[in-house]
Amino acid sequence: MPQIHHRDTARLVRHGRWVLGLSQEDFAARVGLDLTDVRALEAGRPGSKLASGGALETLLAAGLNGIPAGRG
Repeated sequence: MPQIHHRDTARLVRHGRWVLGLSQEDFAARVGLDLTDVRALEAGRPGSKLASGGALETLLAAGLNGIPAGRG
């Protein structure tokens, strides 16, 4: 069951980043993460540095900090 949770979180983060119009590199830079951390998170790896809730909070904060939406 936890594996499904990681996949759902990965999908939400990936989609949210896409909605914001950010590449993985841009997203990593804006939220202060290493690119490898973003890739691990979006791949649904349970050992990524961000916990599920933290990842979603980070994505939400990025969207609320005036990042223009590139898609929508």
